Amino acid sequence: MSIHSIEKVDLVERVFEQMKDNIISGEWNPGEKIPSENDLCKMFNVSRNTVRSAIQKLKAIGAVTSEQGKGTFVYKSIADSLIDSFIPLVSLDEEEMMDIVDFRDIIENESARLAAKRATEEDLEHIRRSLDNMIANTHDYKKFSIADYQFHLSIVKASKNRIFYKAMLRLKDVIYNHLEEMNRNGDLVFSINGHVRLFDAIKSRDYELAGMLSKSDKEIVKQQVHYNYTNK
Repeated sequence: MSIHSIEKVDLVERVFEQMKDNIISGEWNPGEKIPSENDLCKMFNVSRNTVRSAIQKLKAIGAVTSEQGKGTFVYKSIADSLIDSFIPLVSLDEEEMMDIVDFRDIIENESARLAAKRATEEDLEHIRRSLDNMIANTHDYKKFSIADYQFHLSIVKASKNRIFYKAMLRLKDVIYNHLEEMNRNGDLVFSINGHVRLFDAIKSRDYELAGMLSKSDKEIVKQQVHYNYTNK
């Protein structure tokens, strides 16, 4: 393979990952039409062929579907395909899982406080949709975990701290698998209650309460991590 071919494949992969991240983060919602090929070319500063190849990869994992004369849409049952797109992390031990909890605590605690100050109405709508998806999927912990990740990612995005947001996206596989492990044996209804309170605090612009609720969640999660590892 030539150097030019390698660069082209790498570019397609980067565009594919960014488009997939837009779906995972809720930027593009289930059933929603994604930007046209021309708009995507401008958005990513790439050729039409690169965009088309990236779209084909999204189709291959069941993330989008095209309708003749209408455009390309995010698949309505996107959670099923997204579950398979995350990398399983079966080798993490209890100490490493605790490290993930600490990482999330640092990022998400400050993000919740900042989101209460900076979130736009559009940001709040993204958070609410993710919360609705959690409520709708209490019967399926994997789909619930997708919505759970989207909820926290939406809050981080609403903080307007681009470094926090990029870190959450880069570690999406780690964080998703952590959430899935927690939700597998967790009380999902209890979890929703905590998420509702956090959303209400952000919506009410109560940054101190938002930070407190995000912080108090850490101890509950650590207890669940320990329980999961001692009862395997």
